[in-house]
Amino acid sequence: MWMMQLIRQTALLMVVIGLMCVLALMFGTYTPASPIITYIHQVNPEEGQIHMVDVWRGMSIALTQYQTQHLYPTWSPDGDYLLFVMGGDFNPRTGGFSATRIIQMDMHTYRRYPLTQNRGLFSENMPAWSSTGKVAYARYDSGWDIIITRPQATQTRLIRTTQQGVNTNLSEHTPQWSDDGAQLAYLVGGQYFSELWVADANGAHGRTLTSGMRLYQGQYDWSPSGTHIAFTSERDGNREIYLVNVSNGATINLTRNSAHDSAPQWSPDGTQIAFISERSIPSEIFIMNADGSNIRQMTANADYVSSVVWSPDGRWLAYSANGNGFSMPITRDIFVMSADGGASRRLTFSRSDEYSPLWKPKS
Repeated sequence: MWMMQLIRQTALLMVVIGLMCVLALMFGTYTPASPIITYIHQVNPEEGQIHMVDVWRGMSIALTQYQTQHLYPTWSPDGDYLLFVMGGDFNPRTGGFSATRIIQMDMHTYRRYPLTQNRGLFSENMPAWSSTGKVAYARYDSGWDIIITRPQATQTRLIRTTQQGVNTNLSEHTPQWSDDGAQLAYLVGGQYFSELWVADANGAHGRTLTSGMRLYQGQYDWSPSGTHIAFTSERDGNREIYLVNVSNGATINLTRNSAHDSAPQWSPDGTQIAFISERSIPSEIFIMNADGSNIRQMTANADYVSSVVWSPDGRWLAYSANGNGFSMPITRDIFVMSADGGASRRLTFSRSDEYSPLWKPKS
């Protein structure tokens, strides 16, 4: 009797397990992939690693391991590759710093290659990947110049560095493509205060968009339409967010507030701009309409927000902030929150400083 009951229970259990497997397969097939964010995991002042976190599952992995700096990650348009800057170590023998190089990582195999074949003769920095497949980056050779090149489709690294681009006696750096890849913006001037220029996709016909605006720390962002650029200016000693019309250079102040406002980021639909403001001390995330109206505060008690980025679908915001509250030293963590407001969710819990979140493009 008990044997028959055990057999029936075993058979029922097998049916349940089978149904669970089917449901699991269906769930895995029809559920969209979890969003991915890369960020910088700063171990110490000389070593920063690039990590990647699964937003919904909260699982992080390290993409780099060498004990040096890894900075400026940027995704290919299809999300299959990642570019980042590696190196810059201090050499006590020479009293100088090593050249930085741009590395390309295949995100399917995690194999990595140098972007170019300059073999460390020149420092490379600030890569930007356009929607049309071109890569622009800054190269230092007695001054910064913008280089534009394109990957060969059959290989996993860039094997030719064309000298197409912006190459003058000025210092050009921090390139950024318009969403359609038809225009290239870049900065001319120093590291902390520069002016904004724009050129064709091949680097030709460069022209200045701003004069005397003192763009702060390279902070600017194209509108999705490619008609305007939002940027941070400290022209009057107070950081404000301005909007410049790319076609005619007309500039307006969007924020007009005595507190510092900075780091503008357009929403994917072009209707809103997220930014960081010290209207709430030490700093919080705010959102405004594209014309500067309807400013509202998104975070409370975030503490030292340093960057904010929209998800590709515009539904979420990722940002870095001091995860330990109002305390010293500042060690930031990565957070996400709905773009409609509400509570934020912490993604990282390391004692290291973690910052510069970047969403993987929708594949």
